[in-house]
Amino acid sequence: SQTTNSNSAFVSLNGGGTFTAHEDFGKVYSSQFGISYGAGLGFPLSSKLYIYGKATYFAKSGVPIFYTLTYDTTLRTFVKSNERKEGSASYSQWFFNIGLQYNFSLSEEYRFAVTGGFTLTRINEEQQSLSGSSSILKGSGLLGYFGGVGLEKNFIDSPFSVFAEAQYNYSRRDILNLLGNYGGTNINLGIRYYFKDRRKQ
Repeated sequence: SQTTNSNSAFVSLNGGGTFTAHEDFGKVYSSQFGISYGAGLGFPLSSKLYIYGKATYFAKSGVPIFYTLTYDTTLRTFVKSNERKEGSASYSQWFFNIGLQYNFSLSEEYRFAVTGGFTLTRINEEQQSLSGSSSILKGSGLLGYFGGVGLEKNFIDSPFSVFAEAQYNYSRRDILNLLGNYGGTNINLGIRYYFKDRRKQ
């Protein structure tokens, strides 16, 4: 009979989508959802526990909203007026997840996984109006934490498997030092390659 031997490092490729938690993101980019893709790797600590890492790239284009600021003498502050939507906007973000993955064997072919650890991020956003005025936002650093679940299907006598995975990236705003919530949920499908044969007689 055949049994599963999981003591092997792996690499993976994945694609899917990201639901960003950034407030008002949909006003500029039509929705909170965008296509994302990435790659991952794992190093076994035991037959069930892995050191886990994944990089996910999320990007979207849209039309920015610009405001004219006027000074309110009564309130003694600047207020937004003359809202207009014009020009171009581009947003990109990397999620770097570093942590642990623990596998639960459901059968010879299927495994359920739980992942968790730290999330680092890199953000770039550029907005430009038709008149030529522009704004640029860049930031990188420790975003916060991530947690997720996944389901993996192994193939008999093959180093390949396919998987579905969902991860939530929790934004610690006091860590990143940027205004707004830059976390979000990544949902993807992928293929995984194990460097050692996981099947043995």
